[in-house]
Amino acid sequence: MDRDARPRVLLVEDEAILRRNLARLLERRGHDVLAVASIGEARALLREGTVDAAVLDVGLPDGDGLDLLPETGASHSLVISAEVDDGRLDASGVAHFLRKPLELAAFARCVEGLVHGDRAA
Repeated sequence: MDRDARPRVLLVEDEAILRRNLARLLERRGHDVLAVASIGEARALLREGTVDAAVLDVGLPDGDGLDLLPETGASHSLVISAEVDDGRLDASGVAHFLRKPLELAAFARCVEGLVHGDRAA
């Protein structure tokens, strides 16, 4: 990541209010947020360029957010969901997971850790 560039975070969340609020939180923390509601939109953005971190909801209108992990990188992605099977998370190689409803401070800390390479986030 270029030291002068704002970290780019892909946010894939189909709930409009939550997507907007999470994007605002990350933007206030200095991130360039690419916020979308579907896997298709996320893949279109990923074809255009790289991101420093990704936040992926599991249940999306056009599929499973876990399917984006190979493209975003499990170590650079935070998976969020209200309901998900822990076995599925393990099988998908999920490194970072937060359950909804999100605790915003923990969410922000985790994204910061992903952006700055802190694997202990």
